[in-house]
Parts: sequence; structure tokens; C-alpha cells
Amino acid sequence: MPAFSAETVAEALDFTFTYKVGKKVIPGASGVIAEPNDQQIAAFLKGIKRITREAKAKLPDDAPASTPAELMDAAEDLDPEAVVSLIDRKSVV
Repeated sequence: MPAFSAETVAEALDFTFTYKVGKKVIPGASGVIAEPNDQQIAAFLKGIKRITREAKAKLPDDAPASTPAELMDAAEDLDPEAVVSLIDRKSVV
């Protein structure tokens, strides 16, 4: 089976940060953001699934939450702090 390489379908994520002091340009950090490896992707998905299960457990039993969009819609009826907590936890994964 042929191997997949993101290099054939996506460009590198290069970054360069510079800043100005008066008219002088000061170079900053630069580099390339590496593609995540299989283990990192698996860990990310595992974390999202765990957080989603925990969020579903806080919803009423009759709340439709079979898709991420339905889950977020149902979360609108939760206490605002619970919604903020859900979003914060997903951003750390």
C-alpha cells in the first residue's frame, strides 16, 4: 500500500516574527511548524472524545448531542461557566 505524505498535498507552515522599534526592524523567531505524528493525532482525538463524553454527561438525557454541532447547541442551555469550561478544556488538548 502506498504511503501518504502531507508534503504532496500541503505547503509547509513557515513562520517568521519580526517587530519594529522606531524604524528599526528587529528579527524574531522563525521556523517551520512540523506536522503532527500519528501518536500526537491519536492523543488529540482521545482527548477530544473524553471531553465530549464528559460534556454529554452534563446534558439532560433528552438533549440531542450525537454530533459536535448538536453538542455545542445543547451546551447553550447549560450554565455559562460550564460552557466556558468545555471550550477551555478543548483548547488545551
